[in-house]
Amino acid sequence: VFFTASVMLEIVTSAVSKELVMAVTKGGTIVTGAKTGGMSPSVTVNSTPMSVSGFTSMATNDYINIFVGNVDSTDNLVARMAQLTAFSLVT
Repeated sequence: VFFTASVMLEIVTSAVSKELVMAVTKGGTIVTGAKTGGMSPSVTVNSTPMSVSGFTSMATNDYINIFVGNVDSTDNLVARMAQLTAFSLVT
């Protein structure tokens, strides 16, 4: 399948900028090349947009999803928007 994913993240309680990460996973494992990062500014009204796209093979009962994380601390993330779209490719 070809997939594309996007998310807008922010850390609501942060007083300093924090590094965020976003990835697409297949069955809980990050798809190679489908990981990106960004900085959440300390101004809490600003979201950090991130997106990735890629290809992966799928079999019966496989699934893909979006993973997000806070690299710098345990502060909670807020996802303001997220979208994951996948297209099957005939081989």
